[in-house]
Amino acid sequence: MKKMFKKVMLFFFAVAVLAGCNDKPISSELPEVAATDIVFKASGYNEGKDFKVIRGQTVIVQATVYPKEATIRTVTWASNNYDLEVTDLGNNKAQLKVWDVGTFELTVTAGEYSEILPVFGVTEIMPQSISVPTEIVEVRENTRVEVDVKLLPEDATNPGINVTISPLVTAKPNNIIEEKVKLTR
Repeated sequence: MKKMFKKVMLFFFAVAVLAGCNDKPISSELPEVAATDIVFKASGYNEGKDFKVIRGQTVIVQATVYPKEATIRTVTWASNNYDLEVTDLGNNKAQLKVWDVGTFELTVTAGEYSEILPVFGVTEIMPQSISVPTEIVEVRENTRVEVDVKLLPEDATNPGINVTISPLVTAKPNNIIEEKVKLTR
């Protein structure tokens, strides 16, 4: 019985030793997750539309790396032209300043993944008219009415505009009013 017990114990010991002999080292490192997308947020930037920056002005751009599990989440910024000045502000933010009119490329990189954001340096585009997207508005002499209006053209770069409609002009939804409209700063 003792011989049988010794053989069984020797067998289990051999199995334990062989099971512990694995030629792959045990690693505590997590697998690397590559970035697959970078999303931008900035004043005046809407995905799918031209990103226009007025010559001489600065804009802050925020980048978010996806997926959220990406190993490298910090981005680097680079411009293809000295007329697009890029200053890294940390925390995936950068300040852009456009020195001239033209088309520039802002390259944003997270690890091996890069994305290019086209930046258009423009001169100021003044609004030419307005569109009234709401209900009928009638403005009578010596009265004041606040109405949400859309400046046209849509890529007008100066949002600090006051709109004055001359008295007795009827504005209907989606009508474009060009006559008797005064656009001032």
